[in-house]
Amino acid sequence: MAAETSTTSRQNASVSFPNISGDNPEVTEIESLCVACERNGTTRLLMVKIPFYKEVIVSSFSCDHCGYSDTASMAGQKIQEEGVEHSLLVTDEKDLNRTVVMSDVAAVRIPELEFEAPYGRQSFGITTVEGVITRAKDLLQKYVVARTPGEEGMDKINQFVEQLDLYLALKKPFHLVIDDPSGNCFVENLHAPSVDPALTVRTYQRTPDMDALCGFERPPAEEVNESGEVMVFPATCFVCGAGCQTNMKTVDVPHFKEILIMSTVCDKCGWKNNEAKPASGIEDEGVEIDLHVTGKDDLNRDVIKSSTCALRIPELDFDMLASDHSSRYSTVEGLISNIKDELVTNNPFVQGDSSDSGKTDKLRDFGLILDEVMAGNRQIHFILNDPAGNSFIQKLEDPDTNLQIHRFKRTPEQDDDLCITDMKTVNYD
Repeated sequence: MAAETSTTSRQNASVSFPNISGDNPEVTEIESLCVACERNGTTRLLMVKIPFYKEVIVSSFSCDHCGYSDTASMAGQKIQEEGVEHSLLVTDEKDLNRTVVMSDVAAVRIPELEFEAPYGRQSFGITTVEGVITRAKDLLQKYVVARTPGEEGMDKINQFVEQLDLYLALKKPFHLVIDDPSGNCFVENLHAPSVDPALTVRTYQRTPDMDALCGFERPPAEEVNESGEVMVFPATCFVCGAGCQTNMKTVDVPHFKEILIMSTVCDKCGWKNNEAKPASGIEDEGVEIDLHVTGKDDLNRDVIKSSTCALRIPELDFDMLASDHSSRYSTVEGLISNIKDELVTNNPFVQGDSSDSGKTDKLRDFGLILDEVMAGNRQIHFILNDPAGNSFIQKLEDPDTNLQIHRFKRTPEQDDDLCITDMKTVNYD
């Protein structure tokens, strides 16, 4: 009963977006208009894959006539189904050197300074954390130079720039928050494939205004056709933008609850996607499910992993945050195979020569261990932790000695993450 996302779109994209390596093709050059002097300059385009991320189009413009230059990056893939927010605690030189990819619609915040570059105002492109801070500092200094000396507010901006200098010198720790409604921003994880303790990633549903900012118009959610128990509604392909159909059906999972299975197929590009979502909302308690995987029978168990569920394999020191995957209806083996594909098989830094050998060898070894698990030659504990209580692993017998289920009361922080702290279900008019 596995329902995995097709790799068709990845295979099609590989023609235009080669892996990062020393053998990248030549940059594409296009003659284009300079916005400063209105004469012709040159735009250079490079299409590459970023490890643990996606395809990116890097552009650079320069004008030989007036000296104007600019750089930007655009996501070469789809607008993601959810927005994403990366929050990084910067404490040392390694943090300043982390790779950062920002789309044209992303916002940047430094909470300690109450600083914010609003959505869609600046394109930072592919850079580093230091590059983001330096760019913000340069923009503020240019603003000061352009204003009249002694103008009100200039002293405060200069003090603000001095604080940024302290951050660049690592005199003070600070948080860098990148909020991207398109879901196409990236901050390098220095501990991949493990969780990075300094980096927090949160996904969220876009508002209608955010959809408009991304240039994305969602089709109406009303039902268009109903055939038997399967409902059909219009959708937009997240890869090529063509119109397609989403089929939805309610399924009663034994010993669990009703879930909504949604399947989308694009006839134009072949993109496919399947998701499973609970039909009954958030449970009163969270759930932690610990499966001792000892062989093929355990690997073939059905699994429902909701979008709020984290996955942990303690024997491999592996943690996958809830925000790292959308909801899945698959098997234990199917989820493990998907993890291997994303971290090893489809990771350009493993096949290419752009990363250090230590990280590459570590990821390859991790992939070999996952192969042993999927072959039934290595035992692990497969642990799902879902504060919303909407995840499930199939029981094979009663009692099931390999399966332990623990219900728990959520913390206030988990209630906040699920957006139910201030939710009113009575007297809400």
